[in-house]
Amino acid sequence: MIEMKRVARRSVRWLAFSRQGVIDAARTVYGSRVVSPARSIVYLLAASTLIGAGVTMFRRADLGVPPYDVLMSAIDRHTQLTHGQASWAFSGAMMLLAAVLGSRLKLASVTYIVITGLMVDATYGLVGDPTSDVARAGFVVAGVLAITAGVATVVHTTAGGGGFEMLGQVAARRGRSPRAFRTALEISVLAVGAVAGGDFGLATVVFALTIGPLLDIVLRALADHRNGRELRQAVGSETQALEHLEQLVG
Repeated sequence: MIEMKRVARRSVRWLAFSRQGVIDAARTVYGSRVVSPARSIVYLLAASTLIGAGVTMFRRADLGVPPYDVLMSAIDRHTQLTHGQASWAFSGAMMLLAAVLGSRLKLASVTYIVITGLMVDATYGLVGDPTSDVARAGFVVAGVLAITAGVATVVHTTAGGGGFEMLGQVAARRGRSPRAFRTALEISVLAVGAVAGGDFGLATVVFALTIGPLLDIVLRALADHRNGRELRQAVGSETQALEHLEQLVG
């Protein structure tokens, strides 16, 4: 019971409700894992494909898109840009602002944004519209799960999450509460998108309420697996060393 309460308090501290926000938030608890450049590229491709497919599921379900994508859909609607290109433009503007304010721009962050935008547009042409309300609901569930898996992959590596994370670092260096700043940014992006005619709907609310808890479960499982594997490797190495010592003594 005490452990459950501790996990709940920790989760409340970091949980966010947009796919950009949860990347920044989750790093405050789970950090990131250093991997080789080649493996990082593989992770980025996998994460971007999952997120692109997830956003497509929401768009095809026509019940509303994730909070961050509400603004992207509004930009898409009022310009000649595609959904992915709108994400490039908005994320690029945020990252440029953060860089001007002193945040260091990472190549991995730029790569993540570019590939994700490509996948958002590419997967949209591969998925058809659902033919019933049950199928539309299924698309929303599949979209939440796909984006959760994609975001978890990003958080599990050193790849940056983009403008939200960079601006959060700027806020932290200036003595602002990262959580308060992130929440204000998420609300602002969602509100502007909704007012501008973005695809806000029931699925938007579903995503906002579920992405944080689901991501927490996935990241805790990954962390437990990694810690367990490291412990098993350490025990194995110690056992081998003892066996070698016994052979020398014998």
